[in-house]
Amino acid sequence: MATNNTAPAPVTRAAATEHLLYKTKPPGSLGALENWAEQLMVVQNTLRPKVDKARMLLFAADNGLAAGAEVSQYPRAVTREMLKNIASGGAAINCLCRAHGIELKVLDLGVDTDQQHQDVEHFRLLAHGSANPLEAPAMDGVTFSYAQSLGRKAFQAARNDGVQVLGLGELGIGNTAIASTLLGAATRRPATDVTGAGTGVTGPRYEAKCQAVTAVLAKWDTLIPTDSTARAGWSDVLRTIGDLEIVAMAAVIHEAAVYGGIVVVIDGFITMAALLYALLVWPDDVPAIVQVTLFSHLSAEAPAALMLETIVVAALERGAEKEVVAKWQEPIGRWGLRLGEGSGAALVIPLLRSAAAIAADMATFQGAGVSTEKTE
Repeated sequence: MATNNTAPAPVTRAAATEHLLYKTKPPGSLGALENWAEQLMVVQNTLRPKVDKARMLLFAADNGLAAGAEVSQYPRAVTREMLKNIASGGAAINCLCRAHGIELKVLDLGVDTDQQHQDVEHFRLLAHGSANPLEAPAMDGVTFSYAQSLGRKAFQAARNDGVQVLGLGELGIGNTAIASTLLGAATRRPATDVTGAGTGVTGPRYEAKCQAVTAVLAKWDTLIPTDSTARAGWSDVLRTIGDLEIVAMAAVIHEAAVYGGIVVVIDGFITMAALLYALLVWPDDVPAIVQVTLFSHLSAEAPAALMLETIVVAALERGAEKEVVAKWQEPIGRWGLRLGEGSGAALVIPLLRSAAAIAADMATFQGAGVSTEKTE
């Protein structure tokens, strides 16, 4: 007898939408859950998706901009102090992961400390964090490649462990200033448009933060592509003015797009900067990046709306379909969060479990004997 070796057809968004139409509910009545259920079905390539195993990847590092300019309300030492707090289970992300059954993996890429913590993976690519981009490139080519490789390995480890949903988070004093600088490079907008309060800076401290962003962009102006649609040059921008956490997270996102199977939940302003640069650095993989990523919330950081708009435009300019992008950016939570650490992503993962349950376990009209006829 001949065997049929034909692989099953991939689950398309249309097939996922049709699958939900037969569930015992009015069409679209579960709103966001239906959109997320469809995405889970497409990424996992099954009409019965699961979110049994979720993991949060939290990348931590210091950066030279925080050492060389007053860009935060808190001193640089808070990065290492918060790393210790997370290692001991006392931070917000620890509480949220425990509450929702999410595994937390912490990767120290360059926190300025010699202390080792149990349950933290210490790599220390640069002992004191990335360099000050006001003075020199944030990292050399070797460090840049290694930061990417650690992001890719973190994704592959999750894939090998059967993780179905990954959340992304970060820790590092001054990294909102880095994200603002990256947004400024991508938009050519002035510092006041791309810079928010971060940890809560106001008055002269906020002015100093904007001045630092302006100075970095001016120093590396000739490196930044003049056309936002440019398909080359963004890797050098990310290496020169980015930081270790954002580089690693961008690599996680790209690796997920290449291999599929796992939905990556984007947290706030800084992880959105990583998503933006994944789109810019790997333009040929933009449709796949859009397919595997999911926004958790819109940060209370003032330029977050501009960041989202820039991400959407970058995706459309690089081949993502308009209808797919429309679903990709909605729904998105607006809860006033601006903590980081992956906190927004951790809040959405339980909702993804609910979305998977709707797709996999909810009865159909026919199976439940429920009429689909409408009254006149």
